[in-house]
Amino acid sequence: MKFKKICPNYLYICSPFSDLFFINFLKRVKVKIVLEFPTYPYYREVKGFKTQILFFFDKFFRMKIYKYVDVAVSYTNFEEIFKIKIISINNGVSFERL
Repeated sequence: MKFKKICPNYLYICSPFSDLFFINFLKRVKVKIVLEFPTYPYYREVKGFKTQILFFFDKFFRMKIYKYVDVAVSYTNFEEIFKIKIISINNGVSFERL
């Protein structure tokens, strides 16, 4: 079986937390990166001990992601999140437009 090599121009990532592994991954990616913030501000979503540990590391590493992300997508009306320009989108279908 032959595999066709795919060379994308963009990588769309939906990731709620940042850590050292995520930062290192972003550093190595050689295409444009679009990062989705599924919830923002997401500190209200932090419940449980494991999630609190992830959030602890995220508070440090999220301030570094702007160096590697080209644009972000969010369901909010913010213009920037963590120094990254935001493209605001809607979450759902507008039945009035159909």
